[in-house]
Amino acid sequence: VTLKFNQSIRLTIEGKLTAIGEVDKKIVLTANSDSPPPNYWWGIYFLNSSGNQLENVVVNYAGKIYTPFYELPIIWAALQVENSEISVKNSLLENSLPGGIWLVNSTSTIEGVEFLNIKNSDLPLFYNTAALLIDGGTAEVKNSTFKGNSKGIKISGRASPRIENNTFEENETPIFLEGVSYPVFGENLARNNNLDGILV
Repeated sequence: VTLKFNQSIRLTIEGKLTAIGEVDKKIVLTANSDSPPPNYWWGIYFLNSSGNQLENVVVNYAGKIYTPFYELPIIWAALQVENSEISVKNSLLENSLPGGIWLVNSTSTIEGVEFLNIKNSDLPLFYNTAALLIDGGTAEVKNSTFKGNSKGIKISGRASPRIENNTFEENETPIFLEGVSYPVFGENLARNNNLDGILV
C-alpha cells in the first residue's frame, strides 16, 4: 500500500491510527511527486491520542519549516506526537526535514526503526530538529539505527527515556542532551560520527 500526499498537506490524528504492513509489503507514506524536496508534505500529527501503531511502514519527504515574518521558525517533524502514545516498530523514516519523529510529553515505543538522512537545514543546534526528538515524557527507544542525520536524538523537557541497543553511524551529532532530563542509556554503539558521544 502506498499513500501519496500533496504538497503542504498534513494528516491529523485525534483518534487512533493503525498501520501494520508486512516485511516484504511495507506501507509507504510519501510525496505525490516524482522528485520531491525533503519536506514536500507536512507529515502526520498525533494529538491527544493513544493506541497508535505503525509497523513495517516507510515515511519519507515529510516535515516542515515555516518562518512567519520576523518570528522564530515553526517546525514540524514527519511524525509529530503530542500528548499522545504511539508504537513505531520495524519501520523506516528517511529523506525528511527537519525532523523524523517528535515526541512531546509522550509515553511511546520506538523499536527496530531506521532513521536515515534526516537533516536540519543548517538551523542552530538548539532548534528542535533531529531524527528523533524527545521533549518530555518516558519514551523507550531500542534496537534502532540512526545514520546520516544532522542529529540522531535530541532530549529535552525533563524527559526520562530509555535508550538501549541502538546504533549511531555517520551523524553529525549522535545524541544532544539539552537542559535538564533524565535519560537512561545502555549498550548503544556510536561510530564514524563527527562526535562519537553525547553532547550536553
